[in-house]
Amino acid sequence: MRPDVDEAIAALAARQHGLIERRQLAALQLGREARRTRERRRQLHLVPGCPGVFAVGHPTLGEEATVLSAVLACGPRAYAAGEHGEWLWNLRPPWLPFPSLPVSVTVPRACGRTPPAARLLRRDLPAPEWQTRRGIPVVSVERLIADAGADRELWAVERLLDRALVERLTSVPSLERQLERAKGQRGILALRQLLAAERRYAGLTRSELEEAFLLLLRRAGVELPKVNERVGTDLVDALFAAARVVVELDGTWWHRTHRRQEQDRRKELRLRQRGLLVLRYTARQIFEEPEAVVTDLVRVLTERGALFA
Repeated sequence: MRPDVDEAIAALAARQHGLIERRQLAALQLGREARRTRERRRQLHLVPGCPGVFAVGHPTLGEEATVLSAVLACGPRAYAAGEHGEWLWNLRPPWLPFPSLPVSVTVPRACGRTPPAARLLRRDLPAPEWQTRRGIPVVSVERLIADAGADRELWAVERLLDRALVERLTSVPSLERQLERAKGQRGILALRQLLAAERRYAGLTRSELEEAFLLLLRRAGVELPKVNERVGTDLVDALFAAARVVVELDGTWWHRTHRRQEQDRRKELRLRQRGLLVLRYTARQIFEEPEAVVTDLVRVLTERGALFA
């Protein structure tokens, strides 16, 4: 027994979700026989599907340890990627379970390892495209979004992009730099279009959005609502009083934080308690899907007996 080595193993494993890798044991001057002795004593447990990776003290792995064990098994310059990378960055919708196995891992092209616990994507990542999250090497948010653009439907990519921006894990300029590095990759054009829309609406003021909405109504011949009207304790964007309909206009940035979204939901509840129907339209809908907005609004107002100009 070498208490000093065992203490060092325990200390290192505590920083790695209870795991340690064979090269790390060698660096602590623990030889093969000493390692096997600890395996027999059940101090070290070889992780299934992850050659050279051991759980220290007990064989049960949590979710973080499951991801890290696959990354460690792939050797140096390996990073969690795909859905497992999104999970580490909290970019997956909260109602989705832990991603299915094997773990998605990005490795260098020259990597000769193929551990059963990992699904490999071979490529050489420059320094800006990986970070550490929850103590686990993982590809950057920008790389995750670029990868999603290559193999997912546009709505799923847009949801991922929006969540990353909401959480302030990235920015439009950072994503644009990533797309420059990923030139020629499938899906880049669609991502550029999404980022162009983000830039276009980011500088839009609330008054400009309201003016665009009113112009849309005038062109459609819809009776104009009261704008910035107070209803009880709440200020609403547009009130069609006769129809008891409120329209709230969601700008790209004004409604982006979780706190603001919670406030919006509480406001909506108070308005419904007053018997008002609340409709929400985004800046993108106003500018890019005006016919759909008008059709929806006209239908609701007609059903509720509104008058038209």
